[in-house]
Amino acid sequence: MKRILILAAAAGAALLPGAVSAQIGKQVEVTKTYVPSVERAPKLAIQPDMTDTVRMRPEIDYRITPLALTTTLATRPIRPATVTYWEFNRPLPFYLKLGGGYPANSALDCYVSTQQAGIGYAMAYVNHEGWWGRIRNDAGERERALRTTNRVGVAAGKYFGRRSLEGEVSYENRLYDRYGGFRVGDDPNTLSAKRGDRPTYGSFDARFRFGDDFTDLSRTNFRIGIHAEHFRYNPGEGYSEPVWFDARPVAMPLGLENTLGGEAAVARRLGGHVLSLEASYDWRDGSKSLSGNRATQLRAAARYGFRVRSVDLTLGLDYYWLHNRWRESSATTDGGEKYGMKKNSLYFVPYARLRFDLGNGQFVPFAEADGQVAENTFAALSRLNPYVADNAWEPRSTVDYNVRLGVGGSLAGGKVAYRFYVGFTFTENALAWYCLQSEPVGFIPVTGRRNAVSFNGELEIRPVNNLLITLAAHGYDFSDRTGYCTGLPQFRGDASVRYTHRKFAFGVSAAVRSVRFWSVMAAQPYSADPAHLEEVPFKVPFTVDLRAFADWHVTPRTTLFAEGRNLANARLYEWPGYPEYGAGFTAGVRIDF
Repeated sequence: MKRILILAAAAGAALLPGAVSAQIGKQVEVTKTYVPSVERAPKLAIQPDMTDTVRMRPEIDYRITPLALTTTLATRPIRPATVTYWEFNRPLPFYLKLGGGYPANSALDCYVSTQQAGIGYAMAYVNHEGWWGRIRNDAGERERALRTTNRVGVAAGKYFGRRSLEGEVSYENRLYDRYGGFRVGDDPNTLSAKRGDRPTYGSFDARFRFGDDFTDLSRTNFRIGIHAEHFRYNPGEGYSEPVWFDARPVAMPLGLENTLGGEAAVARRLGGHVLSLEASYDWRDGSKSLSGNRATQLRAAARYGFRVRSVDLTLGLDYYWLHNRWRESSATTDGGEKYGMKKNSLYFVPYARLRFDLGNGQFVPFAEADGQVAENTFAALSRLNPYVADNAWEPRSTVDYNVRLGVGGSLAGGKVAYRFYVGFTFTENALAWYCLQSEPVGFIPVTGRRNAVSFNGELEIRPVNNLLITLAAHGYDFSDRTGYCTGLPQFRGDASVRYTHRKFAFGVSAAVRSVRFWSVMAAQPYSADPAHLEEVPFKVPFTVDLRAFADWHVTPRTTLFAEGRNLANARLYEWPGYPEYGAGFTAGVRIDF
């Protein structure tokens, strides 16, 4: 609401004698009511991997529509103003994060962008994170434990009215030293990962799409896209071999995996109802040392949703058709000849979201059902476990069915948000991992059925505007038929406190994990016959990962930061035989201009 008071002939009468009688006092009061409408922007569906969790400022439209114009002089219609967000508040085109710390580590994030309203945008970025120290493994050997992730890419978009043509091309490179090791009984000559064994994973990725952003469904929205990936694996200077190769040390050649796929989607809102259809296709093929392996996935999904008063319901069904072909070799065949295996699979995965708002957001019961089908190609396995055995390719896809029943809401005027629920997970071909105790250079994937019941509670408390407290606890009861230890905790808890001020911010967090067990198989060196393997569970005790951070805003565009990890100097594990770095920190600067 704006009030503009215009006072005429007030100051002139005081300065000009005799002119008072000639002045006519006028007062005009103009009242305008504006209702800003901020719409969600069309933005790149392909989200760049921003290591520092940078949020790109989206493009939105900001429209001001006068509802009324009252004046004692005259009433004239005013054409509503339209201004895009980029013209109203253009973001800074450059972002830089640069840091380093102890144990020797480095971090770099750089984003350069430009945008022209009504034309399009372009962005280039570089991400780097590296650790360069040494870690003493469980065999008592202090090994080099380098691990780095590097990514470079460009993204661009061209606007065509309400639709856009967008794309991203990127390259990612990951390096890991295999430094793990175990102590086999009292043998002082315990074998550990070979020095110089440093696998490298490279991925060249390209994605393009054309269509709508699916925010304004009052009109029909559609989207079509294609994507391709060239994945490259170099086992490094050393060598290792999974159980399906001859029990002889051999140098492993390069492994290549190519992916080609496409997707399409359409959606429309009809009154209080929303209909959507999606389809996607992915073809993955291995070559070089991964030759003979191929995975094809076709997915079709339908969704129907409606909202009426306090009920919000969405129902759907996903259909998957899978075709897998893989190679196996056996030491019993002449010369270890390869032979092909094929398998077709069909899966139906239900989807449901049901919410009842029974108390103006204070008490909201909900029920959810969903799931997914994940391929276990070598590229996918390497992203789950960077120490996976060379050329591992699991032909069975992991299928998850999830159900959650609970209640959520906000209390005390939004100062307390809560969510409590019971979860049920049914997994076909769930992944488990094991490695050989005498040669722990590669983890071998196996699959089986696994069910889990979980009890979950999450709280978010904001006693004052600048202070945020989050608490989460999750308990699990597993029923596992893989035949191997899962490495999953039965209890997981997280807590954090964060305080934000205009000039600074700081916070602490703690991640708690209960006792975990992995399967480590005892065998003679280079003997991988399952009949001669004996399981020796690897136990990780109860652990707490304590972290902290602090930011100081030197100027509105410059921030000094410090992040501390594993401040309790606990012996943490992500994988058996591979302890994490001890207490450490990273400090540096973030700049916007």
